[in-house]
Amino acid sequence: FEYLRDSQHCAACDQGYKPTANFSTCELIPEQYINYDNPWAISALTVATVGIMLTLGVFYIFLVNTDTPVIKAAGRELSYVLLLGTFMEFSMTYVMVAPPTELSCTVIRFFLGFCYTLCYAAVVTKTNLISRIFNSGVQSMKKPRYTSPKSQLLITFMLTSVQVVINCIWFLFDQPRVTLIYPTPDTKLRICAGLG
Repeated sequence: FEYLRDSQHCAACDQGYKPTANFSTCELIPEQYINYDNPWAISALTVATVGIMLTLGVFYIFLVNTDTPVIKAAGRELSYVLLLGTFMEFSMTYVMVAPPTELSCTVIRFFLGFCYTLCYAAVVTKTNLISRIFNSGVQSMKKPRYTSPKSQLLITFMLTSVQVVINCIWFLFDQPRVTLIYPTPDTKLRICAGLG
C-alpha cells in the first residue's frame, strides 16, 4: 500500500493505514469486529436466547417440583449447579458478540472455561456418587462417605476451583487486553489477545 509522496516517488503507508482513493495520502483503516447486526452474531444470539429460555424453564420446573421424589432422586443441588453452568454458557454469547474491551476480554477469558468446568464438575461428581453408592451396596450395607448434598457441592466446587486457580495464574502472566491484527493490508480487526 503506497501513496504518491511527490510526482516521482511513492511511499508506503504505515501499518493500519491505506492510501486514499486518489493516492495523495494515507488514511486510517477502520476497525472491524463482530457486532450485534452481523448475521453470524444474530444466529448465535438467537440460539443463546432460546437456550437461556429453556434453561430458565427447566429451572422453574425444578423449583415448583423441588420436593417431589423425581427431583430429589435427580440430585437437586447438583442439578441446580448444572443449570447455573448451562445458563452462564448461553449468557457468554452476549459478551462474546459485544465489541472487544478490556472488561469483555477479561469476562470471556475467565468464564469461557469456568462455565464448562462447572458443568463437568457437577456431572463428574454426580457420576462418582452413583458409582460409589452402587459399588458400596454390593460390599456392605453401610452408607458410603461424602454422599450428602453438602459434600457433593463441596466436591464440585473443589473441582471447579482448579479452573479458577488456572485462570488466576493466566491473568498474572498474561493480562487480558484488546489488540489489533492485520490479516490483510487493508483489514484491521479488533480482537481479544490470547483467545485466538
